[in-house]
Amino acid sequence: MPEVNEFRIQLIYQCNSPTEDTRIALASVFSGTINCFVTFRGSSEPEPNSSSTRWRSVADQKNKNYYFENVLNPRTFWLDFAKFDLIAEAKSIKLSLDRNVCVNGLLNSIFRPAEPFKFWECSSLMLIYSWLSEDILP
Repeated sequence: MPEVNEFRIQLIYQCNSPTEDTRIALASVFSGTINCFVTFRGSSEPEPNSSSTRWRSVADQKNKNYYFENVLNPRTFWLDFAKFDLIAEAKSIKLSLDRNVCVNGLLNSIFRPAEPFKFWECSSLMLIYSWLSEDILP
């Protein structure tokens, strides 16, 4: 079905001409991504590596906004990154969303203080050894 995919790509390109209207641009991107969904809790035996879509997100890099839609919360919400303190010394914050609470709109104000993520320490030598031992060594 390559001709169908080529048609779809050309149609998306033609319908999504550059615009200064953020709402039109967001609608164009969100409507295009909906065609790539895998049904929630769906699976496909012929394609075992596909998984159900849990969320969609769109980044507006010009206005520094991040739009997010979760299938368990069927409303779109967004974050205004220009209003966050993103320096290295800033305090950690997180957005906790209960599965039974529906939110929409700008959510910057509901972020709360949080403990920062604890990352595993790993040297590049360990990564190289791990890669070699899995792929090359018997």
